[in-house]
Parts: sequence; C-alpha cells; structure tokens
Amino acid sequence: MQPSIYMSEGFFVSFCKMFSKSDILPKDKKWLTFLDDLIFGAVDVYLNMPSEKIKRILEVELKREQYLNSDEDTKLIAKHLARISNNNKIRDCREAIEVFRSLEFEKYEKLQKKPDFIFLSESTSYCEELSEKFGIFCISNDIHLDVQNTSHQLKAISGGEAVDLNEFRYLPKSNSIVIEDPYIVSSIERVNFIDSLLSIFYPNGIKIKFYLTIVYKSENGINKDIIKKNLKRKYSLLHVDFVQKSDLHDRNIYSNSFWISCGNGFMKYYKNQTTWSVCPLAKYYSVYIELLKGLTKSSHFKNIDNPLVKL
Repeated sequence: MQPSIYMSEGFFVSFCKMFSKSDILPKDKKWLTFLDDLIFGAVDVYLNMPSEKIKRILEVELKREQYLNSDEDTKLIAKHLARISNNNKIRDCREAIEVFRSLEFEKYEKLQKKPDFIFLSESTSYCEELSEKFGIFCISNDIHLDVQNTSHQLKAISGGEAVDLNEFRYLPKSNSIVIEDPYIVSSIERVNFIDSLLSIFYPNGIKIKFYLTIVYKSENGINKDIIKKNLKRKYSLLHVDFVQKSDLHDRNIYSNSFWISCGNGFMKYYKNQTTWSVCPLAKYYSVYIELLKGLTKSSHFKNIDNPLVKL
C-alpha cells in the first residue's frame, strides 16, 4: 500500500514552474524539495487531467520532433510528468477533485480510493477549510509549509512536567486515529488523557466520521461503554472501538496524516524525562505502514471500521 496524492492540474503546473526557477528563496526551496520528494516518490498520483491528455503530454517527452515543436510550458510539464510515470501510474481523478471542491461529504464516503494528501490550486483559506472538514492534509500552491510538517520532530518532556498538548496543534488534520498503548485504559487519569488528545486531533469543523481505535493490553475495572458514551457526547461524529491484545508492547499514535511514538506510553505526567517522536507521514510512510500492519493483521481487528485498520 502506498500513500495517494490527489492533485489539481493547476497546482502541478505551478509546482513545475516554480521548481524550474533559479532564484528560489531558501524557505521556498525547502517547501519545494519536500513536495518533490513526495510527488515523485513511492506514491499513487491522481491528477485531475483526462487520461488522453496525460498520455499526449507524456508522448512529447518521448518524441524528439514533437518535443522541439512544443511550447516551453508543455516541455516543462512533460518533463515532470515523465518523472512521475517512471515510478508510478498517473491516474485521472477529476470526479474525485470535484467531490472536494463542492464539499460533497456523502460522495466522499463512497470514494473507492481516498487520498492521503490533496494539492489544489485554490486559496490557502479554502484548503484549510477543506482540511478541517475532511480531516485530510490539504495544501495550496500559494503557501509555504512549516518545517515541522516536513521533518521528524522530537518533543522532550522533563520529569515531573505535564505534557503541553498545545505544542502539537501544528499537526495536519486527520480523520482516523489508532492509539496503541498497553496501559492507556488502566486508570481514569489515562482515560481522561484520551479526551485531551482528541481535543487536539479532532478537527472542529469535521463533517465526516472520525474513527478512533484504542488498542490496549490491560485494564483495571474501566467501563469502556461509559468511556465511549462520554467521548461521543463531546465529539458528535466520533466512532470509537476498543481492541484488547495480550501481547501488546509498543506505544504509538497512528493517524491518516502523522505518527507519534513514545516508549513510555501516553499520559499527562511523567516521572522521568520522556520523548514523543512526531513523524509527518509523508517522510516516514514505509516504516509507519509496516508497524501499523503488524499491529492490525490479527483477527482482533476484523470487525473494526477504522480505515487505518484496512490499509
């Protein structure tokens, strides 16, 4: 399974033109390098361009006479499309792009392949609104990515200090979470911390189901039905599942847009210094998917609706 990108033609053309400039500012270069690594890496690329047009432009790169007779924009786009096609098949996603542009939530639920990333030639505010409503990492070609969204982050927490969850508000929006922690429901304090995590991860404007799967090893008389009822009362579109696994050891939070790991488990206070490793999905997808599949391959997950379980 590879991450998927839905990309508008306008975004792709803007990216190609900007990437070809020689006078790129350092902050723009970092953003473009991130996009370059993502778009031309091991991903499924969906472009809102007719298949016939994609084929025609790719032929420009292959036929010398046709290449020489093409305008500079066509040459540039053909060059970059060829880079994608060297590693991946380029698919037409015009209908799917329209689902997001028109905010058709029912049609989104029926999409056979849902995107991990959406790149659009729309305004920044529009992309932020779309990201908030669908819980998907969506960016416009007129913004610069924060460095925190492009590289591995380590959050060191001192012993005796409370975790400041506001430090994680920069994370991309998501619509699916799997919390893997042997003792996450072993006390009321840790159960309450799940609520605190959701206050950061759950998009305020989301219009589709938000899936939360809590995987644990042991509990101390915690009533999961009450936990579920309390959370659903606060987060109206939340769908909660619990999975108990006796052989659980790792502590991770997986989402459809980022991954957090902590060797000591997830809680508000730590006696000793602890590190939360925050890994943006675009950079660490292969490791992320390997760990997530290793966790969810057992029969415990066969009736779980969370899309992360089905990757």
